[in-house]
Amino acid sequence: PSPGAQGLGVWCAVLALPPQVHRDWVCGVQYWPCMAYLVSCSRDSARSLHLSDLHRRKQSSSFRVRKGVAAFDYSREWNIIATGGLDRAVRLWNPYVTGKPIAVLKGHSTAVLHVAIDSVDGH
Repeated sequence: PSPGAQGLGVWCAVLALPPQVHRDWVCGVQYWPCMAYLVSCSRDSARSLHLSDLHRRKQSSSFRVRKGVAAFDYSREWNIIATGGLDRAVRLWNPYVTGKPIAVLKGHSTAVLHVAIDSVDGH
C-alpha cells in the first residue's frame, strides 16, 4: 500500500472507524461538525455515501446509488444532502432516511462530478 493508504488506516484506527468502508475508490470526504459525522463517497454501489458518527452515539449509515456517488454536499439550514454521480442525476436525501431519496433531478447529459448547496442565497 502507498503511504497515503497507511495514513488513512492510522486515522481510521484513531477515530475507531472501519478502515474499509467502500469497495471502490473514495471520491470525496467531508467532516460535518454540526452532526459530528465523517462523510465519504465512492463509486461503490453498495456504500455510495457513508456517514460515520465520530462520537459513536449513532449507528453509521450508508446510502446506495447504482453507479455510486462522485460528489456530495450538505445544507445544515435545510438538513438535506445533495449527491451527484456517473448516472447523470442529482439526488436530494434526508440524512436520516437512507433507503430512498427525497427527489431525483434528471437532465444532465454527462456525469455530475461536483455539487454545492448555497444556503445563503437559497440555491
